[in-house]
Amino acid sequence: MGWLDRISEDPRVRHRNQAGLPETGRCVLYWMQRAHRAEGNPALETAVAAARALELPLVVLFQLVPDFPGATERHYAFLLEGLEETARSLEARGIPFRLRLHEGDPADGVAAFADEAAT
Repeated sequence: MGWLDRISEDPRVRHRNQAGLPETGRCVLYWMQRAHRAEGNPALETAVAAARALELPLVVLFQLVPDFPGATERHYAFLLEGLEETARSLEARGIPFRLRLHEGDPADGVAAFADEAAT
């Protein structure tokens, strides 16, 4: 059982490696992808718990992909309205929200942002 398993009793949370507590990093990074909400989000709450356990700030990142297959202007407008509400809710909890425009594979953009993250 890894340290992350101990901070969450949610059965959906799984520790994928045997690494111990990170020894370096300036924050805990939560990459928001599908669940665009600040409440009722088990993955976000796990990130909050990890940040507390590591005594580091939590940062939420959303990568907006301008050429997502099948997405229309209407989809983007709806998404951005929801993300604005999510950002306000996160900020009210003291959690910074970062929205980044990224062309190409979103994982590449997250990897570049994650260089300073502990987890």
